[in-house]
Amino acid sequence: MTAQTDNLRRCCFVNPSTSYHSTTHYDTIPQTHTDYLCGAFGAWGARSYAPNPPSTITIEHPYISFSHHPFATKVPLFFQAGTGEALFVEICAFYEEMNGVTGNVVKLELTEGDAPHDLVYVGDKVGFEVEAEDMVAKAGRWLSEVTRS
Repeated sequence: MTAQTDNLRRCCFVNPSTSYHSTTHYDTIPQTHTDYLCGAFGAWGARSYAPNPPSTITIEHPYISFSHHPFATKVPLFFQAGTGEALFVEICAFYEEMNGVTGNVVKLELTEGDAPHDLVYVGDKVGFEVEAEDMVAKAGRWLSEVTRS
C-alpha cells in the first residue's frame, strides 16, 4: 500500500491509536496505571471509527487500523509516545514498522516519566506541561529540518 501524499510536506503522529480492531487488551497493559485511557475509551474509539455496515470496508482495513500495515511515503513522519500511556507499545511497534520501509523518514520521540496519552492536549492539566512544551519544541525543530525524500 502506498499513501497518496503528494501534497503533504510533513506529518506528526502524536499518540496515535494504530489499531481499532482489538480494544479488549487495554485493561491488561502495564501502563494503564499511569494513563487515563481505559478499555471503554478504546471501545468508543473503535465504534467511532467503524465504517458504515453497508460498506465493504471493515475496522481491520489498513487505512483505519494501520498497525501491521506499514506503507511507503515521501512524507517525513514524527511519532510521539509517552512512556506511561496505554498505547506506548503499540505506537513504538508501528514506528518500527514504518522505519523498516525503505525510503521512509521517521522519528520517534519518547516522553519519559510515565507521561500519559495526548500530552499536547492534557499535559498542562495532568502535571506534564514542561514535557508537553519540550516535545512540541523537539517536533518543531525536527519537522523544520527534515526534508522530503
